[in-house]
Amino acid sequence: GDAVFGARVVEVARAALARPRDRAKALAEVADMRAKMERERGAKSIWDLKLAPGGFVDIEFTVQALQLLNSAAHPGVLTANTGGGLARLALAGVLPAETASLLGGAWRLWSDLQQMLRICVEGEFEPRLASPALQARLAALDRAESFVALEGEVRRLQGEVRAAFKRVIAAPSA
Repeated sequence: GDAVFGARVVEVARAALARPRDRAKALAEVADMRAKMERERGAKSIWDLKLAPGGFVDIEFTVQALQLLNSAAHPGVLTANTGGGLARLALAGVLPAETASLLGGAWRLWSDLQQMLRICVEGEFEPRLASPALQARLAALDRAESFVALEGEVRRLQGEVRAAFKRVIAAPSA
């Protein structure tokens, strides 16, 4: 399309995203939205990498909330890419480096697993129906010794991501 028009749209969007917000209200709205998603469309298993507690949605909501709340003071935190957003938020000092590292590692693993599952599985993933070859390939994505070990790591990591989400979203002074 028209480059001048495109630049204007980006400028207007950035201005809207960077406007000051009531921090406590915004965080409460994010927490409420996530709770509503869980009530109305909860995950069926840990393999619902998007909706499971500690999944993609928790990571994305954390990044997007922090971008909205901090882009007025740190315009460089805005990006459409979740992984890039984590890095930018850490660089700006808005998100502790260890939390950004945790969320970034989980985001990459969820992405790798989700891509493999989309390629190899039609519909919902049922671990008990998965071939040993698929289970081994999935485990290899995380360098896990076995599929059982991968499942343990997914559960552990989802728990840590959920805890980080709660710390950031439930802590208005953060």
